[in-house]
Amino acid sequence: MVKKCILISLYMMAGVALAQQGSPVNESYTLNTSETIKPFSASYVVRKLGMKAEIKTSVTIDGDRYIYTKNTKPKGMAKMFLKEANETSVFTHQAGKLGLIEYAYAMQSKDESRNEKFSFDASQKMVVGNSRGNDFSLALEENLMDRASMEIALMLDAGKRTDLDYRVVDRGRVKDYQFSYEGQQSIKAAGENYTCDMYKVSRSSGKRSTSMCLAESLGFLPVMVIHDENGTELKMLLTKQNLQ
Repeated sequence: MVKKCILISLYMMAGVALAQQGSPVNESYTLNTSETIKPFSASYVVRKLGMKAEIKTSVTIDGDRYIYTKNTKPKGMAKMFLKEANETSVFTHQAGKLGLIEYAYAMQSKDESRNEKFSFDASQKMVVGNSRGNDFSLALEENLMDRASMEIALMLDAGKRTDLDYRVVDRGRVKDYQFSYEGQQSIKAAGENYTCDMYKVSRSSGKRSTSMCLAESLGFLPVMVIHDENGTELKMLLTKQNLQ
């Protein structure tokens, strides 16, 4: 059971795992910057207490749609407990706004699955989907993210170097993600040294926190992510990147 919990926490690194329940949802998100989204791919290694996984992320463009994908695969002993996780967000980006279209997440272990899928219906002013077998619908209002598109918004907003707040649809509810700006730090990853802007999101209890290190020279791509739970660290480190 302990190993399984560790592995599930590895998969949670496919998205920021901390949030507080918040207020209603949105149709589009207005960014704090006019930066454009460029296609990229990146690979990471995730380690915790001897367990290991590989995460691959990418943004591709299909017409006026952007597709952000994330795949997490266990390595070594981790394969005995979990298979893999896949996450996808489809959205548009026009005039500084992310227009959310659909989101899907699927994680499979030996004895259970954790699936979530929903779409943003602007005509009906609703977010409709299913999370872990439970149908849900939410009123579509302003300023909504899904967990994956929030990461894109953070990359685009990071250059402001200020605290950032996002409202996110997560497991059929709306939650608040509040990132505090923690200054800059030098991080070595993929054989290079990067000056990174640090953002941190924490539980109100103080028992869990996630710190994200974003490199301006890579378009604020995450270089390192550290999730701390009761003093036990889970670290995600960049191993390869391709910016187009």
